[in-house]
Amino acid sequence: MQPYMTLSADVLIVGGGSAGVMAAIRAKQMDPGQRVVVFEKGDMQYSGCIARGMDAMNIVAVPGTEETPELYVETNREACQGIMDEPVNYAMAKRTWAVMKELMDWGVCFPVDEKGQFDKLQIHSKGKFCITMKEPELKTILAKKAYEYGAEVYNRIMTVRLLKDGDRISGAVGINVRTGEIVVCKAKSVILCSGGTARFGLPANGYLYGVYDFPGNTGDGYVMAYRAGAELSGFEYTLVYYIIKDINAPLLYITLTRGAHLLNAFAQEFQEDHPGIHYHLYSGNAEDVTERLDKGLLDFGILIQPADISKYDYINIPAKDTWGVIVRRDSPFAEKTSIRKEDLLHVPLICSRQAISKSRQNNEFTAWFGEDFEKLDIVTTFNLVYNAAIMVASGLGCAVTIDKIANTTESSNLCFRPLEPRLHSGLNIIWKKHQIFSSAAEVFLEKLRENFGSPSL
Repeated sequence: MQPYMTLSADVLIVGGGSAGVMAAIRAKQMDPGQRVVVFEKGDMQYSGCIARGMDAMNIVAVPGTEETPELYVETNREACQGIMDEPVNYAMAKRTWAVMKELMDWGVCFPVDEKGQFDKLQIHSKGKFCITMKEPELKTILAKKAYEYGAEVYNRIMTVRLLKDGDRISGAVGINVRTGEIVVCKAKSVILCSGGTARFGLPANGYLYGVYDFPGNTGDGYVMAYRAGAELSGFEYTLVYYIIKDINAPLLYITLTRGAHLLNAFAQEFQEDHPGIHYHLYSGNAEDVTERLDKGLLDFGILIQPADISKYDYINIPAKDTWGVIVRRDSPFAEKTSIRKEDLLHVPLICSRQAISKSRQNNEFTAWFGEDFEKLDIVTTFNLVYNAAIMVASGLGCAVTIDKIANTTESSNLCFRPLEPRLHSGLNIIWKKHQIFSSAAEVFLEKLRENFGSPSL
């Protein structure tokens, strides 16, 4: 009895991401009669970096425009301070237009305006080489095309070793990650399309799947190639994203309020002054944010009052958010210009858990109701107003929250009515006391101080 499965192929492709699936397509286009086998450790329809989402083709030199392959090489040379493989960069810029046209023929959507011009984004210092893509099913489309051309795909096969015949690579050994079955494929040629690695800079918290890049890129190809005697090169071209604290750690927690709009203006200025610094945003209530802050998963947070900030350093943001009620447009409350507390005593309410916590001193929200707070019919609480808005739309009750964080525009069936007398909440940017920041975070904090004043200690 044969102890393992054996295959033979003209071309064996290791990895079924975007590179692997395109390699399979190209191999079959060049010679439809040759046998092309793909080993993919996931499912080729849903695997690889682009399966997580892709909203643009990043390197496209459209013929007849100022975005020439030569200009791309020039702008990339400047960005890399001359450390680059110019022929490879030129080839990418030269060939991607043909690839893009082929993708369009396959049904991939690249939006155009009324003049037939593509929507371009400028992410390079010169020229607009980034073309917007609106295709959530891109990877599925590519995988389907590979199957149509006749590529043989073996999903759930993780390649672990390359086979050699003298100095020549003659195949590979894989293992089925679900069954443990060993699969051996002998091939005339082998193409490694296993991706790079996202694991060079693991966060200190050990949260493996919080890395910026695709976590499935585990460097398998590097290891196999090195063991087979290959010389590894090009590591000097590694792109490092300067994200605060760890490679994946968020810098800021942002709530979508009027205060956030103020901070957005600050962020735009900060980005112009320091284009090399990137940051992540995380949304949640005060408990979510402070928990992550205490664990070192966030560097800074923005809290809407009422919130306990006694154990943090903070800066007050010079903006106020207005409290009110989100109701359906067919509600009697929608006919009012403002809502008084007596209006809310006998209706089902959906309230922020953070706002109604009486454990916090100087809770302006509960103080606004006074003794009547105990009479409120609070049917449920929420931590994200998005969920509360859905409940309001379904008729569960009225949501008591702040303005500008739910869609209450004319196009919505919901509207916002402020409390009367007016109730406003301040916002604070907070961070842990005695926090040791990265250089990038220090720069950010200094910018905060310049714009919003010295921290309150």
